[in-house]
Amino acid sequence: MKRTITIALLLAVSAAALYTTRLSTAPQYLARDEVISGDLAQSIVTTGRDLDGNRYPLFLGEPTYHPGRDPLLIYATALLLKFMPLSEFAVRLPNALVGVLDIVLMFFVARQIFRSDLIGVIAAAMLAFAPAHFIHSRLAVSLLLPLPFALAWLWWLAAFVEKETIGRLWGAAVSLGLGLYGYLASVMLMPIYLACSAWVAGRRDIIRRSVVLVAGFLIPAVPLVVWELLHPTRFHDMITVYHPYAPRFGPLQGVKEMLSYFSLGVRSANYWTNLNPSLLFFEGDASLINSTRLGGVFLWPMAFLMATGVYQMLTSRRSPFALVILIGFITAPLPQVLTVDVGIRRSLVMVVFGVLIAAYGVEFLLMRGRLIIYRAAAILLLIILPFSFRNFYRDYAGDYQTRSAYWFGNNIRGMFEDLMTLRPKGSTSPVYLSNRVPYLDEYGAFYTAAHAREDLLKDTHYYSPDLIDRLTAPGRSLLVAPANGIPSEASLGSSGWSPVKIVREPTGQPVFVIYEKK
Repeated sequence: MKRTITIALLLAVSAAALYTTRLSTAPQYLARDEVISGDLAQSIVTTGRDLDGNRYPLFLGEPTYHPGRDPLLIYATALLLKFMPLSEFAVRLPNALVGVLDIVLMFFVARQIFRSDLIGVIAAAMLAFAPAHFIHSRLAVSLLLPLPFALAWLWWLAAFVEKETIGRLWGAAVSLGLGLYGYLASVMLMPIYLACSAWVAGRRDIIRRSVVLVAGFLIPAVPLVVWELLHPTRFHDMITVYHPYAPRFGPLQGVKEMLSYFSLGVRSANYWTNLNPSLLFFEGDASLINSTRLGGVFLWPMAFLMATGVYQMLTSRRSPFALVILIGFITAPLPQVLTVDVGIRRSLVMVVFGVLIAAYGVEFLLMRGRLIIYRAAAILLLIILPFSFRNFYRDYAGDYQTRSAYWFGNNIRGMFEDLMTLRPKGSTSPVYLSNRVPYLDEYGAFYTAAHAREDLLKDTHYYSPDLIDRLTAPGRSLLVAPANGIPSEASLGSSGWSPVKIVREPTGQPVFVIYEKK
């Protein structure tokens, strides 16, 4: 046990060094959802309310998403903000630590399954090197939160397979019930995992074990059920946002629509697209927030290990537990299919099952294969893996930061910092921002709070670029316009505005121009 704890600690330290390095600057800007997470956490710390004014709600609402965001990450961030100021690092740190926890949990899960510290370490490394896991561990969004609960469930279930005790079955069920609060996709996936648990445990003493599973799952879910009953419009609001079916339909008619011939055809095509080898091993998500586009969900050497693992799980290593891992992998895209979306955002838990499938492949090639060529192939693939990650990381820390700047809103941070410099505390001159640049109010709330300059927003107004000639502003007012956009420098000059500051990307490309009224 001492050796196991030492290995786990070494993995945690190594993962923390990798996952928290340059956390505030890579990605170089905050995505809009990260800003919202920070704004909600800051609001909870300072007022005890979400951005909709609800006091310590279970799901935290904001003006553009009234159903409410998942609570675990935001409340964890709020707790951290009790001890450190609001910043990019502060809002990203909780998720980075979740990523580190995932890696340690993967070691314990693989060790429990294969009874080998070596396979446990290899599985932990494969998870650490998975581009999708690495990228989402550095974003202040809830997409990563189902993973630790899925890993905890798998550990308890593997332990139950080893020794069938009610306590271990209870632990598996409670892990799934708590996982409902991590991310919205868990509401679809956790019941599937509960059914898998019942299948694994249902060989004898079926009634007692079923009661334990259902109770262990439902008791943590009670606050969620109560919240839904107290907020009956939340379900319809989510249907309106995510569009699994037309919002004008009721639930029964909506289900009928989703099961129509046309809908099943569209969704089956969507399902296979979400399992496309190009997405999984080469290009990843289409969004440059969720992928670099030069690396897949997994690194490409994983394809060979996963293929070998699938073969082993269906033949010599076939067992109910092994089939549960395969079921976990093939059901991971279902939340994406529900919204007919392609990507990894809602199916990120796939990474857990993919790594365990690859671990079955590694075990066979290293320990069970009779031919030396099998062991040589495994060693070669495992050697290539860190070098493949090195190439991914070089791009992530380098060119990707430039490629992805637009997806992260460009240098809005620099624009607000320049405004705070040009308008020191105590200034009463108004500031005008373009209503064509999305989410400036949310970014403004974040960066002014981070610099303790909330006063800047008290006299901030929004203008329509097409009506700039009708804007009446007092002297020394500041106005921000997109560089080389509308309104143009000529039209602003004719209205008495003079450029005083150009906000640039690190590459030197101008993105905003700050003007002052003469």
